[in-house]
Amino acid sequence: MKTAKKFILFSVIAIVLTIAVIAIFVYEFSAKPVVTQKTAETADTFDAKNLMADVIFDCTSGLSFRAAFYDGPAKQATSTDMPPIPGGKLRLTFSDGRQLILPQTISADGARYANADESLVFWDKGDEAMWQQAGQETDTCKVNKN
Repeated sequence: MKTAKKFILFSVIAIVLTIAVIAIFVYEFSAKPVVTQKTAETADTFDAKNLMADVIFDCTSGLSFRAAFYDGPAKQATSTDMPPIPGGKLRLTFSDGRQLILPQTISADGARYANADESLVFWDKGDEAMWQQAGQETDTCKVNKN
């Protein structure tokens, strides 16, 4: 009889512990929104009030895309003899749904946007823009005025 009571007690404890472990697992691994610095930066940078222009470009290669230019706060220069780093961003949306986001960089003329290693550069001045990939000009584009 004592063995049966021990078995029942052990079974109840095992069931309670199993339920507790499952509850903790479900709570810890349930879908929670993940906010990263990039997500926060994107949310701030792409606020509608920061939108400066939203235009469609047509390029000599036949490529067409929407370019949304966003203003953002300038960042402090890396040295005292350099100008502040522009804080704008460019969101490019291609006809197949792909999006590319490039931060604004320092430019002597027009607006320049580039990825971190500058293997992809988008230069914009007035109604014209130019693509550079790996240091080579790949496409010239103009604003679609239709």
